[in-house]
Amino acid sequence: MSDTVILRYPLDDADTDCVWLRVDASAGCLAPAQRSSLAAAAEAAGDTRVVWIVPGDLVSLSRPVLPPKSGKRIPTLVPFALEDQLAAELDTLHFATGSQAEDGAVDTAIIDREVLTRHRAALLGHGLKVVAAYGTIQVTPVIPSTTVLLVEGPKINVREATGAAYCADLIPGLTTRECLALAESDERPCVLYTTSESFYTLEAPQSPDDGLPAGGHYVGGGPQFLEYGPLQKYAEVALRDPPVNLLQGAFAPSGDAAAGWARWRAPIWVLVAFVAVNVIASGVDLYRAHRAEVQLDAELHAAYAQAMPGVDPARLPAPRMAVEARVRRVGSAGQGGLIGALDALGAAVVATPGATVKSVNYHDGAIEAVITAGDLASLNQVQQTIGGAARLAGVSTPDPQHAEGRLEITGATP
Repeated sequence: MSDTVILRYPLDDADTDCVWLRVDASAGCLAPAQRSSLAAAAEAAGDTRVVWIVPGDLVSLSRPVLPPKSGKRIPTLVPFALEDQLAAELDTLHFATGSQAEDGAVDTAIIDREVLTRHRAALLGHGLKVVAAYGTIQVTPVIPSTTVLLVEGPKINVREATGAAYCADLIPGLTTRECLALAESDERPCVLYTTSESFYTLEAPQSPDDGLPAGGHYVGGGPQFLEYGPLQKYAEVALRDPPVNLLQGAFAPSGDAAAGWARWRAPIWVLVAFVAVNVIASGVDLYRAHRAEVQLDAELHAAYAQAMPGVDPARLPAPRMAVEARVRRVGSAGQGGLIGALDALGAAVVATPGATVKSVNYHDGAIEAVITAGDLASLNQVQQTIGGAARLAGVSTPDPQHAEGRLEITGATP
């Protein structure tokens, strides 16, 4: 992973839009934090990925308990699980959810949907490539059995040992202890992250513990000064142990497609390999079929030339078509052509006294029969019995007791 720009926006400052800090992959600060406009931040960030830090008082955290193995239903179930605890209408809020713990609890971050939409549009409008968004209370460290205080300008982020977190205003002229209403505990350890300038100006301590809530004492003997400001600590949490990303659902960054591709890359390659194998197998089958077809055509040419020795093979470019046409004609003859014509001829000859069939030929779907009878009237009776499918031609009368004619029958039905 390359450098990341940690961007805090918006600020409680009418003259400054945002503050940003460039860090490396291990959250090491590369340069002092800078304060300016979003346009200046976008120019400084360039193509660098941006992690957006949202004011802590705009975000609230919860941990509802859902039925075990809620899985894909988590985003749908969480709003209704928290409905009784929220003052706003559910459709005005955006719920960002994490994975479900073994006890059924789901880490959830809640923010006003319109606020998130407006500020995100401002960032995208300046071309900032925002990949994740967290509230300041989300990226305030969690330390077991310790209350964590992180001062940022006029506000302070409080992270309880239980994991609960909130953002409060620091009242000018009062110390952190006087601003916070925390339950007293003589042995409650605290960690205070701040800058030296803020500590000695805001807290004005007479002793190292004067800036702490009543009853608290420093872990490590004193406040933890952040050389690069609060963004330094935000970067460490956001990159090393990222909390629930606010940019989910309709707010998911377009860059999530790349992550989706990474998740599905292996199955897709398996699918591509499977398709490739099938295409290759189909190609081999087609090649074999083509070779068989070429061989069959050669055999048809040879058979055609042998059956019709007087025909020039060069004039028969498609013997397969001629053979298939003949097969079709024979097939149609069997379905009413040859059989139907023979039935009609037989019935007509039987119905005509003295009529006999001398010879029969079949060619191109038609029957040509030579009929003999006692006279010309009997030949006409045979033709009329068959009907319009028969045509009598070549009639001759060798003697007064015999008549002979050629009867052509096409398309007759029994």
